[in-house]
Amino acid sequence: MDKITHNLITSFMYVDGPHIVNEEQMRIWELAILKIASRHPLLLIRQLTMIPALLGGKVSLLNYEAFKSQNLLKIFFKFLNILRLLRPHLWAKQSRGVMQILDLYMDFLLTYHYMPRHHRSNEELLPMLHIFIDLLDDWLKHDSDQANYWIKSQKGGLT
Repeated sequence: MDKITHNLITSFMYVDGPHIVNEEQMRIWELAILKIASRHPLLLIRQLTMIPALLGGKVSLLNYEAFKSQNLLKIFFKFLNILRLLRPHLWAKQSRGVMQILDLYMDFLLTYHYMPRHHRSNEELLPMLHIFIDLLDDWLKHDSDQANYWIKSQKGGLT
């Protein structure tokens, strides 16, 4: 099952290459991952360490329009919803890779929150920001020491 879960996540987050995955295929992968997250969350949690490796370099290398055109905005949003399903298991001491994923989302939000060409904040990210803050709030309720440590490490980005 770990190999299947690994392949599903890899396929879902695949954005390299000349073609972009069509919306229907992406939705099928998302539904499969959501089902695994809701029924067998530990299968997905064991795969969390690969997420920053799959998506990490994409945030800083692309402008916002290129980021969107490669479906990365959708992938980031959909994966954040998947993370919500993994609660409270996500905050267990054995879960690895969670802080790196949150770091990735912070980089993403800080990189694309302001649209210099339009001289305003990126309102497209507001729903994602609300979900992200909800996740952080849930983490604070389950493991306040670790959550506070991470929040303090992000002090520069949060001010």
